[in-house]
Amino acid sequence: MTQLQNQDPTQPQADGEFLAQLAQFSQLEQLQQLNDKIDALATALTPAAAGTTSKA
Repeated sequence: MTQLQNQDPTQPQADGEFLAQLAQFSQLEQLQQLNDKIDALATALTPAAAGTTSKA
C-alpha cells in the first residue's frame, strides 16, 4: 500500500518490478517468521540440553 501511495503517477513503476518487490517482502516476512521459530526452539531446547550434560 505504501508503494502505491508514494508512487508518482507520471512515472509509474513497471508491473514486473513491483511484483518482484512484493515477492521479496513476502520472502523476508517468511524468513523472519522462520527465525522466530528457530529462536523459540533453541530456547525450549536449552534447559533440556543443560540437564543432559555428562558428569565425568
